[in-house]
Amino acid sequence: MKKDQRSKHLQLGGLWRHPDFLKLWAGQTNSLLGDQVSLLALPLTAVVFLRANAFQMGLLTAAGSAPALLFALIAGVWINRLQRRPVLLFAFAFFVGTLAIFFTVAYRPTTTFRHS
Repeated sequence: MKKDQRSKHLQLGGLWRHPDFLKLWAGQTNSLLGDQVSLLALPLTAVVFLRANAFQMGLLTAAGSAPALLFALIAGVWINRLQRRPVLLFAFAFFVGTLAIFFTVAYRPTTTFRHS
């Protein structure tokens, strides 16, 4: 294989040449990685540090799914009329704040998961 053929073979083409696509791809990859970590870390924190039982884990899972079931359709129609970037930034900041509050409270030694 000649040198000029090898350099043509190694060049990236298509969408990899567009910076907007690379930003979108990197952002989505980061977001999905964070979602997967949260999917594992939230229940694990509840079990290990808060000593949650099976019923409480079920409540935690239901509480995590309830907003999507109750508000997704209505909120989707309303948010679709707004500018997307501020909505995405606000949603991400809210998500990070919620997780920060949860883990701050969970790691306090006096916090327990009570069931009446």
